[in-house]
Amino acid sequence: MDSTRQLQLPALPWGDRDSTALLDGLRRQSPLPPGWAARVGAPPPHATGERAITVDQTNDSVVVGERVIVKWIRELSDVAHPAPDALAHLSAVGFSEVPVSYGIITWRSPLGHWLPVAFAGEYLPGARDGWQWCVDLVRQFGGPDQGDSWAADFPARLGALTARLHLALATPSQMFPSSIQTAGEPDAQRWHRAALDLLARAEATADAQTLAVLAPRLATIIERLSPFTAAAGIAIQPTHGDLHVGQILRWDGGLAVVDFDGNPVVETTDSTHQPVERDVAQLLCSLDHVGRIVLHRFPETPTGLVRRWIRDSQQEFLAAYHHTQLSAGRLEALDSSLIGAMKVEQELRELVYASAHLPRWRYAPLAALSDLVPVL
Repeated sequence: MDSTRQLQLPALPWGDRDSTALLDGLRRQSPLPPGWAARVGAPPPHATGERAITVDQTNDSVVVGERVIVKWIRELSDVAHPAPDALAHLSAVGFSEVPVSYGIITWRSPLGHWLPVAFAGEYLPGARDGWQWCVDLVRQFGGPDQGDSWAADFPARLGALTARLHLALATPSQMFPSSIQTAGEPDAQRWHRAALDLLARAEATADAQTLAVLAPRLATIIERLSPFTAAAGIAIQPTHGDLHVGQILRWDGGLAVVDFDGNPVVETTDSTHQPVERDVAQLLCSLDHVGRIVLHRFPETPTGLVRRWIRDSQQEFLAAYHHTQLSAGRLEALDSSLIGAMKVEQELRELVYASAHLPRWRYAPLAALSDLVPVL
């Protein structure tokens, strides 16, 4: 989000983030003060008793009665927010692989944007995000007893789920009547310019040690970003916008996609319509990062085994994505050169974020860049 448009959080109609009162208001469809609105979904169940979830770094989440989760937005930017329309669209087209939405509380900003302040949705029992369950499954890879049947094929499950999500987002609805469009020259120029700006930020924010590793590859990285300039004419559609394994919950009922808030480290708000290659590239990068996490946290794990898993998992993901799209009659092939450029862009974004906020994470994007762009 654009940091120049940060807003002070408004006073809430329910006092100090009272999640139970919020749910009662949604259930009764209670009127809200001027400047506030509720986008009501399915009626929320009766639930009492609250406990906080502390793993989310950008929002505050509360589980109510082990049946509902309420997510309170911690920071607001005065730019259009993608989540309300995306969730309403997926509900309208019958996509069921997201938690049921009970309602979204929005506030009208000074610039006239209706910004979500709180989300209430279904709490999925046993849910764990992909930074947990994927890492656990990779540790079983190649072992004598995998234990969990998903260890052999979870990248394919992720690929098929991503394809189904894109097919649903491409289905026209009242929110997205022109769901599939064509990128124009201004779009391609904007993407290329943003990627080069990101590269400059990577140079500017990296410390001396990081820059020493990155510097020999900068010219090659610039070349790898050139497919953005040829992106005019490709199909664009609504996408998730921040699709990595952490947004895929594994729960007692299977898999679910969450968090349609957009990428919190993207400085400017782009169109809701993007190439599907952007989501695909980001998920491929996150599969790579899963392997890097295993090697980093569990150094006794054979490096060659994990590197083979990274390569194979990305291929299995893409094969399942293609198969699911083809089975649904969508014949357009993914643009591999654009995916390559977007993978480099994503790793640069990860590096910028790590250098500024989470230095201990730099190992993952640096290792991935080393494989994506070999030293000349």
